[in-house]
Amino acid sequence: MDRSLRSGLVPAIAVAVLLAGCGGGEKAATVAETPESSTATSTSSDSATPSANSSSDAASTIAADSLALSTDEINAKCAGPSGTTTPTDTASPTDSASPTDDSTDGGSSDGGGDASDSTTTGNGQATAITSHGIVVVSCSQPTNELLAVDLVHGSDLWSHQLQSVDPNAQSGQDTLGEYLLGTGDQNAYVLAVTNVAATGLQDAYVTRTVSAVNLLTGNTTWTQPLAPNDQQDSNTDGTIIEAPGPTAGHREVVVSLKGIDDNSAFDADTGHPLWRVPDLSALVGSGATVQFVADNLAVFTDTDDNGQPEFGAVDVATGKVRWSQGIDGTATVNLGSGAKTELVGSQFWFIGQTGVDAFDITSGKQLVHKIFPTSFAKVLATPTRTVAVVDGTLRCFATGDWSRPLWSVTAGDVTPEQIADNTLVLQAQSGDQLLSMADGSIIGPTPEGVPGDGPIVDGMQITDDGVFAYSPPT
Repeated sequence: MDRSLRSGLVPAIAVAVLLAGCGGGEKAATVAETPESSTATSTSSDSATPSANSSSDAASTIAADSLALSTDEINAKCAGPSGTTTPTDTASPTDSASPTDDSTDGGSSDGGGDASDSTTTGNGQATAITSHGIVVVSCSQPTNELLAVDLVHGSDLWSHQLQSVDPNAQSGQDTLGEYLLGTGDQNAYVLAVTNVAATGLQDAYVTRTVSAVNLLTGNTTWTQPLAPNDQQDSNTDGTIIEAPGPTAGHREVVVSLKGIDDNSAFDADTGHPLWRVPDLSALVGSGATVQFVADNLAVFTDTDDNGQPEFGAVDVATGKVRWSQGIDGTATVNLGSGAKTELVGSQFWFIGQTGVDAFDITSGKQLVHKIFPTSFAKVLATPTRTVAVVDGTLRCFATGDWSRPLWSVTAGDVTPEQIADNTLVLQAQSGDQLLSMADGSIIGPTPEGVPGDGPIVDGMQITDDGVFAYSPPT
């Protein structure tokens, strides 16, 4: 599905968002729920598996604004106890462990390597960060597997073998491949695609299943079929969204298969099917872009008959539009190039060129409408904090309250790039710098690869050099 818009909107990050704080602001956090394990399909490490709250039992060994897990360490873990590592500059995991650019997964197993001891090569990539400081790694060498590392306790949790498509499969032979779609707060989700060969009078077809792998134990807790078996397209491109469900205390996972536009939701604990929409784009219109699915609503952006931006929500259970409204530029901010959307709880935020807006996704009611003062230049905003260059100073504000800054520091030609928990990444003539969001003081120059392109979860972000911690994982 094409997720671009003529208005230049960027799709919402479909993960739990941990927002930055400055001047003593609080950092949001989520706590993983631990479902009962039904089928063990992984190998646990010798270290004890932490409980959902065990990260508070021991102080994290990860320092703020430091590399928490390097690419070399990741490759060593993939190599096993006596392996060697693939040089960092040539690491290139195959598609078998991480099939799409949207995949976000990572992991870890036991051991490091000494090149003189073995010719076994380890090659892996951190592809997902979850709450509690757990990183999932996709290994492509020497085996196709997922590994999980607890950065808070410095321990390896489990490994989970993925089935690779047999490169020597003969014509007419069924083939099976497993791929990591992504992770939520409590599970990693694995897509299995089987190409069933034609036989007799029966045409070839494709079957798909999704399995939930518990992030704390590595056990497969449930498996469910996806899409009917009459599909011919073996595309593995897809995403997952794990979010609070319509039933209190339960989370749901929405699996979206892009190649065939099939969307299914399951109870994240049990795998019980909740709903399925085989052609979501038909519900919202061919020109619309679905930003995310949550609370049984598919929130979309589109253009009206006059070519003006609009957005709304479709009830996926009934297929009916719950609400829709225009984005007229007066009641809402300018959503030109560089604008972002963000889901925070049940609020859908537009962060545009001229200000910020927030709407209730269940009703469409506007909750926030704040325009940046004309004195603001080079503005970087989140739903909680806004940083801007104002008259030769760099200032931090509580978003929406422009009356007085939380802090202000003298600055030359600088450009705020990213707000990450308690750290601001800023471009200056001297090079990229890390600043404290508490008072604007300089922490130091940014390491190579920082900032990364992916989301920041539990204070950490995947970069070209591994996993960078803006603040210690909790």
